[in-house]
Amino acid sequence: EPQPYAFNASLSGTATAPIIIRAYPGERPTIYINNSFSQFTLGGQNMWIWGLEFTASSIIRYVTDPTSCNANGGTSWCGLSAVFADHSPGTKVINCVVHDISQGFSFWDDALRGELYGTVIFNNGWNGYDRGHGHSIYTQNKATADDTTPKIIADNILFNAGDEGIQAYGSGNASVSNYLIQGNTIFNNGILEGYGANYGPVAYQILVAGGGETKQNIDIEQNMVYTYNGAGYNTIGWGWDAEGINVTVKNNIFMGSPAMQMFNWESAQVQNNTVISGGGAASFNTLLTGPAGNTWAPQSLANWGIDQNVYYATGTNPFATTTQI
Repeated sequence: EPQPYAFNASLSGTATAPIIIRAYPGERPTIYINNSFSQFTLGGQNMWIWGLEFTASSIIRYVTDPTSCNANGGTSWCGLSAVFADHSPGTKVINCVVHDISQGFSFWDDALRGELYGTVIFNNGWNGYDRGHGHSIYTQNKATADDTTPKIIADNILFNAGDEGIQAYGSGNASVSNYLIQGNTIFNNGILEGYGANYGPVAYQILVAGGGETKQNIDIEQNMVYTYNGAGYNTIGWGWDAEGINVTVKNNIFMGSPAMQMFNWESAQVQNNTVISGGGAASFNTLLTGPAGNTWAPQSLANWGIDQNVYYATGTNPFATTTQI
């Protein structure tokens, strides 16, 4: 019977000579994480984790206690077992598998120049009394004048989380800037949301929002995003966020209700996307608003490029209102 433990890898290499922890050819090493206040933490710097599997030996999926939002006996923190990259610049996680733990991969702001590539993340999270919990990826990233290298989340497969697919989000003390989110396949996250007739994925598949600093330099390209019941959604900026700068959304396939929402960007390029209404609760598939929140004045489009997108809607108008575009 595998035994669960907590691990802390804090090796340090250099940008030109990283420390590489890699599966031996032909082998499949599995790290079992205890599903109670423990995780695999990546510290140090310029360390690559390659070809490993991370899971828990057991996980509770449903909680009916109204005083608890987690799956671990009433403890106070909702994100327990996970793979963390924290205070670890230059970290790369390559071709790994992360599944059946409370939270998938956590990629925090001090992990500058980090990369999550080719990793399969699935079946993480639980259904609390209030809602689903546990994202496939939870991430933040700092923007610095000295280092604008993006944090890369590329060519991953993310599905069946208890809550969101990619949550690039922070409170007033966090930063959400400098990202390349490219080539990911993201589907059916939020699968544990609700009960009975409401069962099914209704969570964000991609969310980029919040943060105490200006969101900037966000590049979202060539992703395929959907839910089997069409009820998930994708949101890039919130209406109550501070104004963001320089977001690019290109060559994606988005399905949901609404399939694509963008709020409060001073400058944006939205091009060559396929946007498909999932036919869920919302009657539209696209909501685009420029600066000043939910307004859409012509002057707000001065630094926007919206071109060559294809929209498939269940109603006669794919947009939130006739004045939105």
